[in-house]
Amino acid sequence: MQLGAGAVLARRSAGLVRLGQEAVVVPIYAARVSDLGPGDFVPIVCVCGHIQRLTAAMLITAGTARDCKVQDLASRTRCRECDEKGRAVISIRWVLSTE
Repeated sequence: MQLGAGAVLARRSAGLVRLGQEAVVVPIYAARVSDLGPGDFVPIVCVCGHIQRLTAAMLITAGTARDCKVQDLASRTRCRECDEKGRAVISIRWVLSTE
């Protein structure tokens, strides 16, 4: 995608990349912890059925780097219920702002 002279990367927050008036949601394979904004969370679902919802602030407090890909968290997480590691399914719930 080639950017014209008027297209400026105005903001990267809450998983949105804004180019002019157009907003594009970052796909999960490219999303990083720094892309998560206020209200966004990462639901982690274990194979045992336990669900944990983490925000960007919770992930950073736990020691996750801001540039860590969200998809890579699946292999690094351990379930609090069954103690299994790396068997979780990760997704992202974006809150789309109407700025």
